Amino acid sequence: MANHLIVQTKNVKQIYVPLVKSRDISILPNPLSSELSLLRNETHPRENIILSVGRLTNDKQHHKLINAFHTLEPEGWKVMIIGAGPKKESLIELIKSHDLGDKIEILSHIKDIHNYYNKASLFVFTSKSEGFPNALLEAMHFSLPCISTDCDFGPSDLINDGVNGFLVPVDDQNLLTSKMSELIYEEKLRTQFSEKARETSEQYTSKKVTAQWDAIIKTHIK
Repeated sequence: MANHLIVQTKNVKQIYVPLVKSRDISILPNPLSSELSLLRNETHPRENIILSVGRLTNDKQHHKLINAFHTLEPEGWKVMIIGAGPKKESLIELIKSHDLGDKIEILSHIKDIHNYYNKASLFVFTSKSEGFPNALLEAMHFSLPCISTDCDFGPSDLINDGVNGFLVPVDDQNLLTSKMSELIYEEKLRTQFSEKARETSEQYTSKKVTAQWDAIIKTHIK
């Protein structure tokens, strides 16, 4: 009965195309926080930190990042996982089992997340499913080179594999590890992805997404 349907990603749109005329469906993503955008600091020195942000649940699969880092154990690098949730204790035990307590840290209830976006050098997103990956978009907005699982739904809307980041299949632990290694050891590629990621994120600013909402609403209000 709706006059117009708004969805967040292109793959979600395909689910509704058989049910709703495609001209009456629009893709409008979550906008970036304008307040968060103001906290970007391009002059902040980057540290050898691999960052991941998300609830500590089965869906986020943080254990894949931990296991990949354990395989690589790159000299001088560390991992920071920001989030809270029911998997925290089991993830801590996994970290201990790999004897990585001094290299992998889990931080919960962080208020100044922009500080971590500003100082990290790499962002890894290991979800097996998403609605819309806000943390991934935020990381790209802070010029972080990103690796994400190609899960449903959202990462493929943001990342063009090999151009502004890497996409890896959800269950491919070996490829995730390989792509992490590639970005850890190839600074030039990190710089390329960094620039392209920020460029991509600019289309998701609050001003631009709000303008799209405004245009759609006005077409239906006579």
